[in-house]
Amino acid sequence: MRPTSGLPFLLEEGMEVYFVPPVLTTPKSAVVEEISFIKDNDWFVRFAGVDERQTAEELVGRFCLVKKTDLPEDFESLLAAPLEGFAVVDEVLGLLGTVDRLVELPAQTLLAVTSDDGEVLIPIVDEFVRGVDEQGRVVSVSVPESLVDLGRKG
Repeated sequence: MRPTSGLPFLLEEGMEVYFVPPVLTTPKSAVVEEISFIKDNDWFVRFAGVDERQTAEELVGRFCLVKKTDLPEDFESLLAAPLEGFAVVDEVLGLLGTVDRLVELPAQTLLAVTSDDGEVLIPIVDEFVRGVDEQGRVVSVSVPESLVDLGRKG
């Protein structure tokens, strides 16, 4: 298990988590039973009631949501620096625009990127966001051109 980009590992033993997106054949939630550090940003987490290997493998790649009240009191200070105003540069397409705001949805957060051509909403997931250069104020991305085309004026 890995922490979400830009955050430290926040799960603790006894914490209830909710798996998203859900899978019909696995539990929708579980309690953290055991945590072990492996290396770098990798952790081993055992959940109560997830006793079979197949069930655990079906949970791989899911996000673990927790209640805000279960997070540390200083959680807000752990968040990455605001990205508003950062340039957004795609590996292939080049400069896409600047971050106007973050759009918080229940399942994920999106970067709202504006340019003279319109607005593009980019999911903040490892598949698309390659890195953030806070000093240079640049978000590096790799997004499908079709995603960018959706936001372009017509």
